[in-house]
Amino acid sequence: GDRPVSRERVQKGKSVEKEEKRRWGRKAWNMTVRTAKEADMEFLSAFDAHIGQEELKFAVQRGRVFIAEEEGAAPVGWLRWNLFWDNTPFMNLLFLREEYRRKGYGTALVARWEALMKENGCRLVMTSSQADETAQHFYRKLNYTDAGALLLPGQPLEIIFVKDISEDLPGSSSMFGSQRICKNQEYF
Repeated sequence: GDRPVSRERVQKGKSVEKEEKRRWGRKAWNMTVRTAKEADMEFLSAFDAHIGQEELKFAVQRGRVFIAEEEGAAPVGWLRWNLFWDNTPFMNLLFLREEYRRKGYGTALVARWEALMKENGCRLVMTSSQADETAQHFYRKLNYTDAGALLLPGQPLEIIFVKDISEDLPGSSSMFGSQRICKNQEYF
């Protein structure tokens, strides 16, 4: 459902006032992050050329798309995810309309997604970025670490990132081992 995002939850204890002046910009906090609905398909389709209409509709129906929006405004961006190896949450796309970038919306979308994955007992999440995209620096700032790469003919290097989100999870001494990456497989 809809969930207002507070700076306090996103920043995990940093001085809100100091951080606001440094990073968040003048707006971004009349924001709600919510699960996409079928009524959002037109907006999503207008900006997301990376996925076919049927697959996008399936992702929306499965609850695998989050939308960030300001009060009284059109959506400002979204996060779409799926499963890698059929068991590991993978952020396929994080998109923000140009005028809303570098204002905290992306961080809020990722924080909401990571929180949901953690609520479902996941120890690890993944994403990727092309080596020629600035997104790689954003993910590293959010504590994603380089885990490998994929090089397809004629394409820039695709950097694979992972993040251990297992702190505070029972039995979280290792992200791998004999335990599943996500305990609540029924959610997926």
